[in-house]
Amino acid sequence: MKSFRIQAIITSLCLLLLTGCGSETASVSPSAKAFIDWAEDNAIVFKTTEPGSGFDDLVKFGAIVGDAQVVCLGESRHDAHEQFRLKHRLIEYLVIEKGFTLFALEEGLPYGEKVNQYILGGEGSAEDILSGMGAWYIWDTEEVLVLLKWMRKHNDSVTEDKKVRFCGIDIVDPFPGLVNILGYLDVVDSRYASTMRNKQIGMELFRASFWSEIIERYRSLPPAEVDVLALNISEIVEQFENSKESYITKTSLDDYMLAYRQTVTVQQANEMFTTFIRGTFTEAGDVRERGTTDNILWHLNRHGDNAKMIVWAHNFHVSRDAFDLNIPNRPVSEGMIPMAHYVAAELGDNLVSFGFSFYEDSYEEIELPPTEDDMVDAALNAVGAETFAIDFRKAPTSGLVHDWLNEKQKLRGQGGVAHLIPSKSFDAMIFTRHITKSIMTPRARTRFEAMR
Repeated sequence: MKSFRIQAIITSLCLLLLTGCGSETASVSPSAKAFIDWAEDNAIVFKTTEPGSGFDDLVKFGAIVGDAQVVCLGESRHDAHEQFRLKHRLIEYLVIEKGFTLFALEEGLPYGEKVNQYILGGEGSAEDILSGMGAWYIWDTEEVLVLLKWMRKHNDSVTEDKKVRFCGIDIVDPFPGLVNILGYLDVVDSRYASTMRNKQIGMELFRASFWSEIIERYRSLPPAEVDVLALNISEIVEQFENSKESYITKTSLDDYMLAYRQTVTVQQANEMFTTFIRGTFTEAGDVRERGTTDNILWHLNRHGDNAKMIVWAHNFHVSRDAFDLNIPNRPVSEGMIPMAHYVAAELGDNLVSFGFSFYEDSYEEIELPPTEDDMVDAALNAVGAETFAIDFRKAPTSGLVHDWLNEKQKLRGQGGVAHLIPSKSFDAMIFTRHITKSIMTPRARTRFEAMR
């Protein structure tokens, strides 16, 4: 750590001054300074963010993971190139060295099976698969494209028990689920499939480029139609439950469970969208976090007791503790309870969560607000290394460092700032000092421009 001690001292002094080095705010607190000093001596430095660079510098990262069944890899933003690439590198390590075989992405569960078939050697191209991800153009990037191709190549070279499976876990894109459900019903119960096609079940409502469009469509629906939609979706769920034995006989248990899970996901999505228009942002968010939790636990149960899962999602989903979210031009959402909190309630120490942080950016299309001196991001920057991890669980159990880690701090995220307790929210944090924007594929660029 001595190699960047001088830089750390310089950066820390910049934070302490009212003028100079660009600082215009009050000096850091004694507890923040103590944390910076402790982190400087305990940071686990990564030599590079680039995948395929070997694992020698990741051994201590592996020690933080330990024997965990679920490892959550957060991200500051859904478009941070350096964080995406570093996560790819960490995923390689977790798969090859730690035996993880499930990769869960903040993508809709229904579409996930299509991605899964691709990385297991199925037909089609990674480009087509990515561009088909409904409601989430953000994953249609060169970084994720390379990751999926790596997974497929890895799967081609290992035995069945070591192959990676892709898991969609989100509920925000129910349209592929409806398509899959009706396709399944055509096989096991064609008469009922025809009946449901003639009812309002959201086929056109849910067909969208981005899920925020669906919320606006719900706002335009008469209240009675919203109620009818909920009843019709609930009817499909009940039909599956009442016809379980018959449907399994005509297909298989796994086919049935996958189709049934998608009916539940559609129902959860409808509840979330309805809550957006009839409740609060916090309440709607909770529906989403609970639905995502259910899907993670379902995937783990589906793949057996020895399944080990990597979860790729935003920091605000992989926090183990509740937080307050301040988004500009919106009332503060207090007590947001994230997915990882619910999953950890089931798995305990079998879940390890890594939050991500950055200090500055070079984004050409958008201007991100600068890091404020009292943010977690500024404290981590003062450590002095470009890219590193810090294990909060190794911190002192009393004193100034403990105080800082157990007080509410500010952490930047997509569109807002979270007020959270670092040591309760994340087991460890990973810092990438500078980020650039992820690289959209040509198709993603078209979708993005259409939304502007």
